[in-house]
Amino acid sequence: MTFTAAVTPCQDAENPRRVGECMGTFGMAHRRYAFGDPGAPSTPEAITRACATARVWLPVYMYDHGGQTINTTGFSCSWDSGQIGAIWMTADEIRRAFGVTRITARVEAQVRDTLRKAVAQLDMWLTGDVWDIDVMNAEGIVVDSLTECYGRAAAEDEAAHMVAVAQVQAQPIPGVDIASV
Repeated sequence: MTFTAAVTPCQDAENPRRVGECMGTFGMAHRRYAFGDPGAPSTPEAITRACATARVWLPVYMYDHGGQTINTTGFSCSWDSGQIGAIWMTADEIRRAFGVTRITARVEAQVRDTLRKAVAQLDMWLTGDVWDIDVMNAEGIVVDSLTECYGRAAAEDEAAHMVAVAQVQAQPIPGVDIASV
């Protein structure tokens, strides 16, 4: 049996910082936008105080020109971009999340990488890089689906995997006559 997949933009993706468990705390101070973590500090002074008590923190920058995009490294256009906040983890949060008692330089590097990925995921949501996947059989009937897959390349990889699984599952089992079951 032949299966195909359709990867389409997710029309109703939710802010990933507001659903499920998130790594770190994202505090945001901006006069027009509020997509930071609920309950997190939202003034420059409060964010600065939180970062002073964090074990690891990264600045978060936004470029705002006909749309928004964020990262932890900054943008070359100083006119339409600047720091809007920070993302951080305290020592206790790191110990719990990473299952360690001692925070080494290696663990801190893992934390920084995790926080960068959290900001990258939020950026995908901001820029509309969130996808839905439908796997269909030859008749066009949806046999499997996945919503809110972040990143086009990841969605296409997942779609290919889902098609391969559907094809394996559709293969008859040797020695089993479905009609007699």
